[in-house]
Amino acid sequence: MTEFARQKQGRANAFFFNGLELADPENKQKNTPKSVKSNDFKLTLLNGRLTQLSLTLQQQLAMTIPEQYKVNPLPSLYPPASPIVFVTGNAIVTGRVTVFLGSGTFKIAEGPTPTVQVDILVVAGGGGGGGDASTQGIGGGGGGGGTVFASNVSLTAGQAYSVTVGNGGSWEQNGGNSTFLTYTAVGGGAGGAYNFASPSKKNGANGGCGGGAGLRTAAGAGSQGGNGAPNNEATSQQGGGGGAGGTPGVPHSGGAGQDGKAYTITGSTVYYGGGGGGSSDTTVFPGGLGGGGTGSRDAPPTAGANGFGGGGGGTNRGAVTGASGGSGTVIIRIL
Repeated sequence: MTEFARQKQGRANAFFFNGLELADPENKQKNTPKSVKSNDFKLTLLNGRLTQLSLTLQQQLAMTIPEQYKVNPLPSLYPPASPIVFVTGNAIVTGRVTVFLGSGTFKIAEGPTPTVQVDILVVAGGGGGGGDASTQGIGGGGGGGGTVFASNVSLTAGQAYSVTVGNGGSWEQNGGNSTFLTYTAVGGGAGGAYNFASPSKKNGANGGCGGGAGLRTAAGAGSQGGNGAPNNEATSQQGGGGGAGGTPGVPHSGGAGQDGKAYTITGSTVYYGGGGGGSSDTTVFPGGLGGGGTGSRDAPPTAGANGFGGGGGGTNRGAVTGASGGSGTVIIRIL
């Protein structure tokens, strides 16, 4: 608890705030504002009363200001230009928009209303690409992380809410789920691959968006986005691209990763959950918009983009293992 108070510490009626003293508390020079500030706040008194209080968005303070010291309204706090939010974890606060790149907590400071309306975007981690150089043939791209959008959701001011951000899946592993409130985005499915040494096959995995098929394997299905693409063994040695945003369960074709889904919650149009590109002996297949990684030809594939839930690129026999998917995100916009 941070206290704004008048205390006696070697001088009469001195004002103290967060351990800093405000000089000339009685303001003997009438109508002359007196201020004290640090990296976290700015405090101004005029004729013995509080006239300005500015806090940074990251200043996580619970404040007690005695009524006899207030001047109402406090122009820089009630109402603030942007509501004050308190966060833990890896989060970026820009005005009314908070972007979580890792798990943490989110709280809106108490204000004139008990509830605050927000828009929410939840993006899961992308699936890892399939295939490896030693035993497995052409691998499919990882599916993009599933996405869930909710508008005009009520949050209680002063209450801390948990945020879970899913990690990207490693080689041939599904991405992790992301959750806020009751909204859960499902991790992208891993890309498939064929093992020549066994021989055995690993189909593209089901997920938020399906993983692409590897050589001689089937594609995965998407519950919140598109299915992975099938392979193209008949005409070329090609793994399928990872599925991505769009209508759940709808397939796409070809080695390129499917484009993710576009949202404007940050104020700009941004794609999330792009599918990873499949591998090939002849072609370099790109990932889809929304952070999808590129499939390999004779070089290592690229990973899905973190913070976007992109699927990892698949690999062929001339490279290493399939690339990891990118981590997801949770974005909250105060309306």
